[in-house]
Amino acid sequence: MNKKTNTKTGLILLKQVKSLGKVGDLVEVRRGYARNWLLPYGYALKATKEVLLNREQLKSQALQDVDKQVAAAQQLAARLEGTVYTTRARADAKGHLYASINTQDVFNLINAKEQLVARKDIAMSPIKTIGEHVITLNFFNDHTCHVTIDVQRVAHF
Repeated sequence: MNKKTNTKTGLILLKQVKSLGKVGDLVEVRRGYARNWLLPYGYALKATKEVLLNREQLKSQALQDVDKQVAAAQQLAARLEGTVYTTRARADAKGHLYASINTQDVFNLINAKEQLVARKDIAMSPIKTIGEHVITLNFFNDHTCHVTIDVQRVAHF
């Protein structure tokens, strides 16, 4: 096997990465992870001399961006908290749905009028019965809210 001696590279994080660190942290990761994920998606910068000299400025700018995202997440969570969304589905006499309501259905229901949430923000298991079901929406930096999905039976199908 051909092993390379220097398989890691130094980076400064521009965004919080759960498994790595917080904004402004100097981390060492494998080159492939840096090249294929962290650098192209703007999560980090290579730790060059110039970047290290401007590290505090980059950190303060990134923290300002995080503060804006946190404020937007709080505002959206407050706006959606307790909202009830109603949908109709086919069900048998016992109230069991013929086709479950999944994350994509809830995503389409919430975003019917305007783009509010991303599909990855919806934390739920498939809904399989008629009635009201409370689901959790997870926003940036652990800001959450709860919305109710009211599943009603289709009168005739």
